Amino acid sequence: MKNIGIIVNNKKDYKFKYFKRVAEIVYGSGFCPVMTKEYTNFFQGSDYIFTTLEEMFKTCSMVITLGGDGTFLNVADLAVRYDVALLGVNLGTLGYLAQIDKSEIDRIPNILAGNLSFQHRMMLSASVYRGNRKIYEYSALNDVVVTRSAVLKPISIDLYGESGIIADYFCDGLIFSTPTGSSAYSLSVGGPIMDPTMEAILVSAISPHTLSSHSLVFNADKKLECRANSSKNINSLISVDGRHVFYIQNEDRIIIRKNDKYLRLVQLSDCDFYTVLKNKFSTRGKRK
Repeated sequence: MKNIGIIVNNKKDYKFKYFKRVAEIVYGSGFCPVMTKEYTNFFQGSDYIFTTLEEMFKTCSMVITLGGDGTFLNVADLAVRYDVALLGVNLGTLGYLAQIDKSEIDRIPNILAGNLSFQHRMMLSASVYRGNRKIYEYSALNDVVVTRSAVLKPISIDLYGESGIIADYFCDGLIFSTPTGSSAYSLSVGGPIMDPTMEAILVSAISPHTLSSHSLVFNADKKLECRANSSKNINSLISVDGRHVFYIQNEDRIIIRKNDKYLRLVQLSDCDFYTVLKNKFSTRGKRK
C-alpha cells in the first residue's frame, strides 16, 4: 500500500472536520494515510502511520495539504528535496497554490485513481555567504525578500549580475520572486503577474526612495547577488516564502539563483491559473 501524507492547518480546520474526511478518503482509496505524531491520539485504533514531518516526505509519493498558501509554502522545500508531489486543498479564501477547494474534497478518490500528470514549478535557491563561508541556504517557491528589520528606516541594497553592478536601491527591501510568486508579495509592490509555468527571476523594490522604480525580469539561468547596508544598530534580514527568516550583516553576500530541482504539483485539467486569478480578484474584499 502506497503512503500518502496529510498535513493540516489546525487553525483553519480546528475541529479537524476536513482532516478526518481526507484521511478516510485516502484510506478508502487503497492508500495509507501518513500524519505527524501529534495527531496519534486523534486517530487511535487506525492503521494510519504517524511519524515526523521529514520522515513523511521520505516515505510518501504524494502529500495533501489542508489549509491555505502558507500551509503549502511551509512544506515546499521538503517536497522539492524528496521529489514528492503536492496536492493542495484550500480551506481559506485567497489561495493561489491549492488545486482544489474544500467543497471539492470528494474529488480526491478520482484524482488518486487516475493516471496523474504533474505541473513543474520553478524554485529559487537563496544562499548567504559571510566571507568565503556559506552560512545559510534555503529554497523558495514564491520569493526571497531582503529587507530591513523592524526599525522603520530604509536600507541601501546593491544588486549585482555576473558582469557587475546592475542597480543600487535605497528602499525597505528587494523581492526576488519566481513566476509562481509574482501574484504574492511582488504584486503588492507593483510587480507584474507572470504565468507560473514560466522560468524567470523577477526583482521588485519595496517602497523605494525614488521618483520612479521598475521591476526587473531576468532569465532563469542568471545568478544574482545583493548586499544590504544598514545603519548602525539596525539589522537586515532575508525572509524565504514569508516564513524562514535569517539575519544578515552588512558584509554578507546574498546569492539568488534558480534551484536545480522543481516542485511537482498534481495537475488537474480544470485548474487554470488565469481562471483562479480572475475569481480571486473578483471576490477579494467581499463578505461571504
